[in-house]
Amino acid sequence: MRKAFPKDHYYIFENKVYDLKDWVHIHPGGSMWFINSYGRDLTSLILSYHTNPALIRQIMEKYETKIPVGDVLHVGFNVPPFILPPDFDATRDMIRFDWSKKDTMLD
Repeated sequence: MRKAFPKDHYYIFENKVYDLKDWVHIHPGGSMWFINSYGRDLTSLILSYHTNPALIRQIMEKYETKIPVGDVLHVGFNVPPFILPPDFDATRDMIRFDWSKKDTMLD
């Protein structure tokens, strides 16, 4: 399988890859937000901005792909290079939150 690229409208949510090109134009919060988010893990943002995670998961099912997360995750988060250290690699350096743990600060 080829490596996915940010232009492909792939986003990561709860360790799964979603192709949202057919969703961004109907997103109730607008589509502009998605432009700089290609290839990012959006789990924490989605769960913090949406009050009904079960509904979000139901909507997202339609857009799920079988693409491995490592093929999609943009190593520089799609941000200007001067914002991150020169050797930053999201696949290696990104903090991962374990949503299954109930004794966290977000409980």
